[in-house]
Formats: sequence, structure tokens, C-alpha cells
Amino acid sequence: VAAGRNSWFLADDSSDLDPSEFRRPRDKRPTRHVYLANCGQGCGDSTQSVLEVLDVAAPDTVVEGLHVGIAGVSYASFATADAAERICGRLADVAPRWVVRYAELPAESQRAPLLPSSVASTVGVDVPGLELFSDFVSESEAQELLAAIDACPWDTSIKRRVQHYGHAFDYARLAIAEDSAAAPPQLPEFSAGVVQRLTSLGRLPHVINQLTINEYLPGIGIASHCDAHSAFEEGIVALSLGSGIVMEFRCPETDNSSGKLSVGKHHRLALPPPSEDHALHKNVWLPANSLLIMRGEARYAWQHGIAWRKTDCIDDGRTLARGRRVSMTFRTARHKPCDCQWPMLCNSQNPSTHVLPSRLGAATAQLEPKQHEDNEHASQTDSLINGLGSNMVFIRDAVEPLLQVWGSATPSEHFDLMCQRWPALLQCGVETDIKPRLAQVSFLVGEGVLTAPACLRLVVEQPRTLSDYAIQTLWERDGLIAVHKPFDMRIDLPKGERHRWPGERTVADWFEEHHPPEARVRFCNQLDHATSGVLLLASTKAAGRVGSQLFQDRRVEKYYLALVLGHPPWQDEVQLFDRLIDGDGFARRIAQPGEVGEEAETHARVVKRGRWPFSVSDRDATLAVPAALLEVRLMTGRRHQIRVQLAAAGHPILGDATYGGEPGGSSAVAYRTFLHAHRLRLPLGHDGAMIEVEDPCSFEEELEQIPEAEAGRGAALTDLNRSLESGSSAASEFRNESGDACPPTC
Repeated sequence: VAAGRNSWFLADDSSDLDPSEFRRPRDKRPTRHVYLANCGQGCGDSTQSVLEVLDVAAPDTVVEGLHVGIAGVSYASFATADAAERICGRLADVAPRWVVRYAELPAESQRAPLLPSSVASTVGVDVPGLELFSDFVSESEAQELLAAIDACPWDTSIKRRVQHYGHAFDYARLAIAEDSAAAPPQLPEFSAGVVQRLTSLGRLPHVINQLTINEYLPGIGIASHCDAHSAFEEGIVALSLGSGIVMEFRCPETDNSSGKLSVGKHHRLALPPPSEDHALHKNVWLPANSLLIMRGEARYAWQHGIAWRKTDCIDDGRTLARGRRVSMTFRTARHKPCDCQWPMLCNSQNPSTHVLPSRLGAATAQLEPKQHEDNEHASQTDSLINGLGSNMVFIRDAVEPLLQVWGSATPSEHFDLMCQRWPALLQCGVETDIKPRLAQVSFLVGEGVLTAPACLRLVVEQPRTLSDYAIQTLWERDGLIAVHKPFDMRIDLPKGERHRWPGERTVADWFEEHHPPEARVRFCNQLDHATSGVLLLASTKAAGRVGSQLFQDRRVEKYYLALVLGHPPWQDEVQLFDRLIDGDGFARRIAQPGEVGEEAETHARVVKRGRWPFSVSDRDATLAVPAALLEVRLMTGRRHQIRVQLAAAGHPILGDATYGGEPGGSSAVAYRTFLHAHRLRLPLGHDGAMIEVEDPCSFEEELEQIPEAEAGRGAALTDLNRSLESGSSAASEFRNESGDACPPTC
């Protein structure tokens, strides 16, 4: 069947494609199938018009199958992947409205997995100043060190567990922590033998006075970085305990046309972009019990990192599964500016390398004390600039253009304000957190769920909106996998439904990316789309039966954390017992006398009372509602159980628009529903002993302190409602054009 100028053909034996059979490819290599978003009958396209566009993009090419969707998603299939690649390369110019991606059919997906570059592939690359000592400690010494480390408390404020001794490291400022109480002043006694042996090597020019211990579970890594020059002296030592791992070294290049440091983007299995082809790469295998020393150029001019994956490639085509690795990193704290001979990555000599070129002049001016009339503001600004890492460059690049789209006249100032309000924003992954969250809120604006001004205020006032989109493995054994599920993420897609925006991912998507093609995810428990926390998966039928049966038999202890409106009067743990029944739509409600419902039992206790602050309008006014942090134990497992019962008790979960958790009726106030699956206790240990899997969260940081004398709830909420009603602009911008309250999540 000919179309267009008779140069584009639909094969005679072609048939309409079944869109339910396609899936997102497991890697970034081209396939012969193409996914076309914003293309379909709902967008004004027809089979004829799509063929005409493809004809312009690549004449004389044959399509073997075409599906033009009723809504806005279509698919096209070609004879070869090369043909599809030619089409994709031209469609950006020919049809800029379309979003073009590759798709694949599982039945055709028999390609070998894309492996990361191996250690053997970079054996010819030399990193000056890098030394590796195998078997620096014996296996028995390593086990003694691990036991001593695990007996000490871990800091869980970042995505991996850490311990600091001598001096703590501030991950928000990328500098030595100013709080002297943040770490014990002395190195731990169990490290004395290692320090003595290090000193006897004669490789370190300074006395060791700082130790950071990091735990890397399979699937956990650290972005490519160079330890801050201003924070530590020359000589950085890493002792690997438990399991070996591949550390990736990279010597970045500078973009001389802009003066900006090109540090690249950390990736897992993706092929490096063309811009990175000229940078030097070195993969180093760090065996268990080995010692790595970085001095000179290796310490100051090379970046190092660990990819977020569960396997490492030693020789081409051969992978090793990772185990638990604990690293002991020994350093010497620096108390004066760095004057090394490698200024490219030196934040003492060249702070502008960590700032966008458009901001160089402003940054230089801000660093001059005479430009500041407010010394306190000067100190905060200087601290912010000096402490920024190269990750800021990519985050700013991603965020500022959308701030401008949403109505910001000063996107750079708004971005700086976001960093001041929540410095840990700069520790978020650009590809794993920031960009997916930006795409998500952009989708909400495009759908009319949020107005652009409301979205701007939400992101600037609450920068955590752009955080926590990366799924992490918390625990794994015998086919059971406990993962951290981010908030506002679906665990899978309903049958026949597609992703709602480019970049949306589900827990099932993550599973497919990290497990063999024959493995199929099985969910042992369920979490609502809005809820974050521990989710138990299974990779085999047998493991799925074990995990699901544990939940069905109520042998799993399930603990949640929730921020609720008001101050519950409970002094001790309370029992909430109700019967739940379906209400309007997907919502539920408490059954009335005479109605038959499902039994629901929840235990709750107050952890902390305080106030939750938020901005309500452009009047620079901030209100604070009474709020409390609860620990909730789920005794039964009904849909929406915690949300319904806490709302019925008069304390709805903050941000839960379905059950009254929006202060003053303005549902765009909170960036999320504050419900988190905090801990699971599973009877999977020896002789049925309980194994505890915990996923920490930062809800407590969201609360302002409040004197107990002000713990009353009613008056404060009444004042809040009165304030919102008196200022119409405060609430109107959080509503859509029809005037209905809009939930902040999709």
C-alpha cells in the first residue's frame, strides 16, 4: 500500500501492531521498533498522516507494522534496527511534537546483556599516584574489624550507611562539618593497628586524623567525584572489607570555551556519551582486604566512583556478583586553603569550576566581603559557594530552565534559594532523581493538575519535591528482595496502560533493568502510589510463595511513619479498630452501623509534636500548622487502612488530599503524602528469628519545634482556615481552572 510520494511503503503482509506486547528496551541500543508519544488519533494524527511524516523523514523505507493509537501513543516497526535508527535521527526535525523512543518485543529480545566496561579493557591506562596493596589485612583481621564496626552506630542520613571519626564530613556542603559533636574526636580503638601499619609504609606525608566508614550493599554506589581539596590533605587511603568491587577512575577534561569543568554524568550500564570518549578512564578491581592509596595526581586530578549495580566485569564478558563491602577511608583534615598544582578540580584555587559560566561574575562578586552589607548573609553565601561540588552544575542546568518556564523571572536566584532551604538537594542524582521529578511535575502542569505558579512555588519552597526517585536494594536473600520505593511511584502498570510521561518508571521497570530477562517480578506486599518505604519483592515463584504467605498469615511486623495534622492527645500507644468499606471512586470509608466491612486494626503512638511551616501566597507570609510524627503498626492489611483510620480519628495524613490532609483545603501545599513504610520484621532468620529491614526517612526534619504549652490543635487550625479564606490568592493558585482542589501528585 503506497503512501505520500509513493516512496514510503507499508509491507503487504503487515498487520496492525498490538501495543500491549511492547516494552521498554533493557538497554539503549536501537531496536527495529519505535515508540511515538504525542502521536495518535487524539493528537489529530491518522495512519495516512503518520506515513507521510515518515516518508519525509526517510524515503524508500518499508514499514512492517503500524499502530496509530486512539489517544497519543503509536508504534511503528521496520525491517532492521538500522532502518529504525535512521528514522529516529530525522524525526526530531521533521516532527518535533513527537517523543521518539525505541521499543522491543520480548519474544525478539535475545540479545546478550550490555555489560559495563571491564577491568581488562582499561589495563593499559596509568593513573599516576595510585597504589594497590593486596591482602593488606588477613581474613581473620578483616572479620574482627567488621564485627567491631557493626557494633558501632551507623549514620543513615544519606543513601548508604556511614560512620565518621575524628572529623565528620558535611555531605550538604562537601566540607568538614563545623559541628564538633558530629563525630567522636578520636579515631576508634579498633582502627589503631591499621593506622600503625599505614604509618610504617611511609607513603603518607601527614598524620591520619579522620576516618570515614562506608557500607556498600549490592546495587549501591557513589557518584564520580574528587574528595574536596579544601577539606583534606594529600594522601587518601581506602581499605576494602567483606567483598571486592570495581572502582572507576576518570580524568575529566575542561571545556576551554566556557571555563566550565566537564565532569560527565555517572551511569550504570549505559554506554558513555560521545563527549566522554576523549576522557581517560581506568577501572580498578579492589579485592577484599586490599588497600588503595591515592596521592598526587590520583588524589587531586582524577575523579573516582562506584557504579550503582550488583555485578562487576573483570574480564570482557565475565561478571562477578557483588557482596557487602565496607570501606575504611583514612584521611587528614585540612585547615587551610589548598595550593596544589592541579587547580582544575581544586575548589580552593578555582571555585568557579563548580559554578555555571553564566554565574561566574556573580560568584566572584559575592566572594568579596565588601559587596555584602549583611555579614551573616555573606557568610551563608560564601559557605554555599565554597562547599558546592561539581554536581551543582548539572542540577542547575536541569532545574533553572523549567523554573523559567513556570514563571520565574529570576531562576538563578530561585535555584540558590532552593539550595539554601535544603542543601542536600545538591546530593541528589541528576539522572536518577532530579530529571525524573522535573518530568513528573511538568506532566502535572501539562495535565492541568497544577498551575505553573503553584508548581513554581511548590518546587522553590519545598525542594524535596525533586528528590527520592531512585529505587535502592535494602536486603536480599534466596530470591526475596526488599527495596526502597520512592514516593509518588507506581509499583507496576495496570494491564494495557502505558507510562504517563517520558521518564516515568515503576518498581517493575527497575526490576527488569536489574535482573535476567527470564526473571519476573512478584510483589509480596503492596504500597500505594503515594507511599514510600520498604517493599518486598520476589524474583522466583518459590520465593514469591514464601513472601506472600508470610503476609497472608500476618507473620510480618509492619511499621510506618506518618506526619499527621493536629496533635493527637494520646500519651501511650492507641488501638484503632474499625471496619472499612468502599466509598466513592477508589476511596474508602469507615462502615456505618449495619454495614458489612473489612476488619482493620492499627496501633499508633506519637513520636514528636511540632509545627509544619508552609508558604501560602506571594505575600511572603508563612503559616505553620500543628502536626505530629506518628509511628504506626499495621496489624491487618487493608487498602488505604492507615489513611482512612487516621483521618477518622481526626488526624489525617499531611498531603493526603483524598482524606482531608490538605491544610485549609489547599492541596498543593505539601509536596507529598507523608506516609512511609519504615520497617519490616520478617521471620526468616535461623529457627524463625526475626530479620529487620529498615528504610529511614527524614519526616522528623520537616517539623518545627513547638512548646508543649502550644500543643492545642483546634485554635491553630481555625486561624489557618481564616487566613486562607481572607487571602483568596493564597488558595486560588493551588486550584485548577475549574476551581477544584488539585492533588500535588498524580
